[in-house]
Amino acid sequence: MNEKIYRAIHKICDVIELIIAALVIIGLAFSLVYYLPHGVQVLFSSHDTTDFLLFMEDMFNLVVGIEFIKMLCKPSAGNVIEVLVFLVARHMIIGSNSALDIFLSVLSVALLYAVRYGLRVLKSRNIPQVKDDMLSDL
Repeated sequence: MNEKIYRAIHKICDVIELIIAALVIIGLAFSLVYYLPHGVQVLFSSHDTTDFLLFMEDMFNLVVGIEFIKMLCKPSAGNVIEVLVFLVARHMIIGSNSALDIFLSVLSVALLYAVRYGLRVLKSRNIPQVKDDMLSDL
């Protein structure tokens, strides 16, 4: 019974993620339609992009929340790493960052994927110290 509920929640989260992706595409299209007529002028002037950044921040918050729900329904190393990657990506895209912040964010994403790869290798070698339920989603 619990497994059915978890699967249903997971499917609902997947559908919501698709809706959010469609909304982001629509938001990008509206931004493109706004900036396209201005042409080269956009490159040399400082247009106010706060509305678009607020929209993107809201979408990222929703995606991180959905990934967190998925992680709670099926806790595994893969789901935890996925949530952390979304959090770092959100920080990198939405935040006002220095070059060092961006470099550290990229480095942390690379490190997260390296850890995920390492865990996947451990799982494939059937090392007894590694629990299968922890690695089930890799």
